Amino acid sequence: LGWGALIMLFIDPRSLYNVGFQLSFGAVTGIIYVFNQYSGFVSDNHFLSRNRSIKYMVDGLVVSVGAMLGTFLPVAIHFHEMPLVGPIVNLAALPLTFLIIISGVLTAVSGLIFPAIANVYGSLAFGFCWSLDQMTRILYELEIPVFLFGGWTKFEIISTFIFLILLFSVNQNRYQSRVVISMLCVMNIFLWGDVIATQQARITFLDVGQGDACVIESNDKTILIDAGYTGFGLDVGRTVILPFLKYRGIDKIDLAIFSHPHADHIGGFLYLTDHIEIKSVWDTKNKFDSK
Repeated sequence: LGWGALIMLFIDPRSLYNVGFQLSFGAVTGIIYVFNQYSGFVSDNHFLSRNRSIKYMVDGLVVSVGAMLGTFLPVAIHFHEMPLVGPIVNLAALPLTFLIIISGVLTAVSGLIFPAIANVYGSLAFGFCWSLDQMTRILYELEIPVFLFGGWTKFEIISTFIFLILLFSVNQNRYQSRVVISMLCVMNIFLWGDVIATQQARITFLDVGQGDACVIESNDKTILIDAGYTGFGLDVGRTVILPFLKYRGIDKIDLAIFSHPHADHIGGFLYLTDHIEIKSVWDTKNKFDSK
């Protein structure tokens, strides 16, 4: 795993700051580390040895917890939230991911020799991807509770991560010093960006289709001008604006401005008012009937 990461970074050092790189290597590292601790802890457990079905379920849960631990840092820093039922959901997601990888490899290999067979494996891979996508969509609609890191500094997030790593190191104390040194190195990766960054205003126009939504960030203050459309099963306040605010680590809107009361400009505020603090509102007071 280490050599694989080193080769990729030798080819493109900027991969270190790629979210996909951090999530992929973090997940696998977390699984290896936590499962190693778990295996040593239950090696003499006769109950799990006799009950294979329970052992497989516990193994899957441990793998899921390891993946969450390994991805804790990039998830908290880049996305600012962590699903509270992630380990349970991953019991279904991880097997599907494994099947996607296997069917994808079989598609690539068989395609070199038997294209007809490759079509079958490709269809299987597509089916597994579709199933994973549908499961994700259903869970998103359920609005599963999440732990928010809004307002947390990177130092606080990294300190929590180090604590969790040490918590999972109870079975092999000889690793703890290595873990601390490694985490100090990781801390530098995320902290140096803040050190060299300069404070400046940031203006983002969000793609809400019909309508408008503009986020202005300056000196820890946030202004939102319009919030897009809602209606006919579409709510950009929920699907576009709030996810963006969470991504940016914004936990409050200091000023919301309604340019005019049409549904494609103020509709998204319906959802936002229930899910994020809005301190002030400016309205043009146009007389227009709008839900």
